[in-house]
Amino acid sequence: MPSARKPPEEPRQASPAEVVRTALATLDRRNAPPSVIAGRLNRVMAFLSRRLATRRQVIRAIGRLTAEGA
Repeated sequence: MPSARKPPEEPRQASPAEVVRTALATLDRRNAPPSVIAGRLNRVMAFLSRRLATRRQVIRAIGRLTAEGA
């Protein structure tokens, strides 16, 4: 019997318009933070990488991810 599982979807990249919308909405705030991360997944990954891994581990992981996508 064939598997009914769907293959995992590739993460969707944010469109330039979404990134600009996020940046402008942040700049429009009264007390805007010094930086902003667009996209829920990006915010979660940034939070986890700061809390659960050393800088060296994060750099290696990002290196592997970008090398695979190239």
